[in-house]
Amino acid sequence: MYLSKSPLNYQGDDLSRAVIEFSSGKRLTKDGLMYLRLHAANCFGETGTIDQRVDWARQNEKQLIRYAKKPIETFKDWSKAKHQFRFLRACLELRDARAKKSFSSRLPIELDQSNSAFQHIALLYGNDELAERSNLIASSDFYDDLTKGWEPNVKLNEKEGRAVIKAIVLPYSYGAGAATIAKENLIDLDIPGINRMTDEGRKELARSGVALLGQYAPIVEQYKTETKQIAHQLLWKPVKPSGSSKGSNRRKGKKKEIRTSADRMRWTTPSGFEVHTSSRQTEIGYVRIYKARRGVSKDGRRYAQIVARHRTNIVLTRGMEIGVMANFIHSVDAAVAHWVFCQTDFPIISIQDAFACHASNVHKMREHLSSVLEMVHRDYTPLNLLKRDVLGKKMPTGLITWNSSDIQAIHLAREVGHSQIAFS
Repeated sequence: MYLSKSPLNYQGDDLSRAVIEFSSGKRLTKDGLMYLRLHAANCFGETGTIDQRVDWARQNEKQLIRYAKKPIETFKDWSKAKHQFRFLRACLELRDARAKKSFSSRLPIELDQSNSAFQHIALLYGNDELAERSNLIASSDFYDDLTKGWEPNVKLNEKEGRAVIKAIVLPYSYGAGAATIAKENLIDLDIPGINRMTDEGRKELARSGVALLGQYAPIVEQYKTETKQIAHQLLWKPVKPSGSSKGSNRRKGKKKEIRTSADRMRWTTPSGFEVHTSSRQTEIGYVRIYKARRGVSKDGRRYAQIVARHRTNIVLTRGMEIGVMANFIHSVDAAVAHWVFCQTDFPIISIQDAFACHASNVHKMREHLSSVLEMVHRDYTPLNLLKRDVLGKKMPTGLITWNSSDIQAIHLAREVGHSQIAFS
């Protein structure tokens, strides 16, 4: 779902987000200034804890203001930022804020659940270990911690190592295999050392990252297995063997199954929306249309060829079994976003599972997002909703049981300033 057909919207590219602001400003508080600095650090590409990123912006504040005052002369420096235009826009805001005693900011400050997929998995199972490691109830950096002690088959610096491990474990938690990760996610990083590797070398790199995740957060594998089994039980049913199996070619211990009539999965999100997912085989079709400019054909006319994929009625069961891993987490993310919008009394912008608000509202937004995340998992137990709707099982809902503490630890962490579930 997109906000507008216009290319200038907050779901657009870096430049689009950089030039969009709120119609009215809000006075920048001390906390607001801190979050403005954090936003600048995030846009530049700094990593680490919130305090570390804020300290980076504070220590480099004179340089950031210089970028704002002389953007053309300093282009080679600020253009190295991860999100260069949003970074420059943050520098401009910081320059104006430091030049006035009372300043009203219109700049949207972005918030995002750090490691949201792993945080949802931790909450689904009440897993303390993953909750701490994913920045949910204790301050931590999941990907930095994961790379400690990792010995990949390619030389990487610290920043590259973090990017590589993230490009491996995140798509894996959503159902991608090592071959897909190597072919798509690792290549997209455009890291020289990885670009020089062979296909098999990249696969081995992906496999080593997956193995590392299995040691660091074994509950993720449990989530993958359970959601896959839920889809499998919907799509297949066991068949009791008839008569003697003597002379049959069936391998011992392998159950015979037949396909059910199910061609899609359906479940209700904690916000009341229905999700329908299916995986179908597609056929490629080609259509040639007249075009005014390029592609002159033999008859002297100009054509363009349109390639389209037509969905067939053939259900890809493996695609459905793998796809539910990501689709379910995304549906819980969507429920969180729905509830945030329903219960927020100040201006916010939504972009996928992230939000943006005035700098002086960020602290309130973080608390609100924490409360909504808690409520979604405590009151609805999303994994039980999935089992109920897909398999027709009567499942209990309510507060999940934690190993050594309960979900109220989120409250405590938020009160003492350690909860990072609303920021990355």
